[in-house]
Amino acid sequence: GNIIKVINGEFMIILIVASALGSALGYLMTDKMMDAIWEYYLPVNFATLGICMVLLFLVTLVTVGYKTIATAWMNPVNSLREQ
Repeated sequence: GNIIKVINGEFMIILIVASALGSALGYLMTDKMMDAIWEYYLPVNFATLGICMVLLFLVTLVTVGYKTIATAWMNPVNSLREQ
């Protein structure tokens, strides 16, 4: 349990910073692109960005959590024998 907290904690900090910067830049770039292409369009709102960030975190937690648990349950003798 402690290994999972340490690995996921560090990864989540990186993911939070990346998603905050990516969401802000994506919002600005999408708004400018849509404004350049169409005169009337439905603007991107923060609810859409929030839903995308929540889905990103869920997929990340499932993926990293599965890999961490699989690694923690692996027998160290087998991994040493293969190398």
